[in-house]
Amino acid sequence: CLHLYSQECPVCDLIDTLTKSNKANDQNLASKLMPQSRYLFNVAAPNKEEGAIKVWSTSEGMFYDILAFYTDGETSDFIHPRRGYDLIFTRTGTGLATRYNKPPMKLARQRTPVAIEDWQKKMHPLDTFQKPYTRRQLRAILNGEEVE
Repeated sequence: CLHLYSQECPVCDLIDTLTKSNKANDQNLASKLMPQSRYLFNVAAPNKEEGAIKVWSTSEGMFYDILAFYTDGETSDFIHPRRGYDLIFTRTGTGLATRYNKPPMKLARQRTPVAIEDWQKKMHPLDTFQKPYTRRQLRAILNGEEVE
């Protein structure tokens, strides 16, 4: 959303228009277009020597579930590379149909240090993932056109 950058956002303008409509189809489309917060993490997947460091994107709700481990005095170091714990959860489906079990996750019973050799060098710079579209690009997307 370009509002994050103090700019007018054509997607938000469209959402506002659709939300004011009395048509159910417009209301449904507006709810699908609503911006959602996503949180990115570098994760060892799987946490084995031959594993890889991958970028994992979570919803706001799952982020707060993870944050609960961090704020708990007993598990606050769960992300430490040597003293930390694997995060265990069950995922089903793919793409937009991906679902996680409830409660969504737990920590391994034993400490599980990062096992991937040179893991620090393999981490992804997460700030490069937040690259906003221009208003022109967003309008093209809304019109079903290809984006440069």
